[in-house]
Formats: sequence, structure tokens, C-alpha cells
Amino acid sequence: MDADVLIVVCLLIFIVVGVNATLFTMLRRKNTTGQIELLQRAARAARNPWKQGDEQIKELSRLVSELDNNETDED
Repeated sequence: MDADVLIVVCLLIFIVVGVNATLFTMLRRKNTTGQIELLQRAARAARNPWKQGDEQIKELSRLVSELDNNETDED
């Protein structure tokens, strides 16, 4: 019974140390500028979440105005 407990404890320690080592090496290799850019984009989106939609609506409005102007010029 003691051998089984020892094996389980050793496996658990091995798994915990392995996961932590893997996470540590992944963080060391990761490019921090990518994370900063991601956070900056998220902050911009949080400031004005409908910016893209607003720009699309403005463009649509501009195109409709151009069509109206072209129709009145042809008449």
C-alpha cells in the first residue's frame, strides 16, 4: 500500500512540475509586443465598441447621397 501511495505522489509531483515548466518556457518564448498590441486594440474597442459599424453607416450614407445627387443631375 505504501508503494502505491509513493507512486501516486511522485506522478502528481512530476505532472505539476512538468506543467509549470511548460508554462514558464511558453511565457519566456512569447513575444510581449504582440500582447501589448492585443491589449491596445482591446482598449480602443472598449472606448468605442461601435466604431466599425459607425464608419460603415457613414460610408453607406455617403454613397446614398452620391446616388441621390446623380439621379437629380440626370433629371
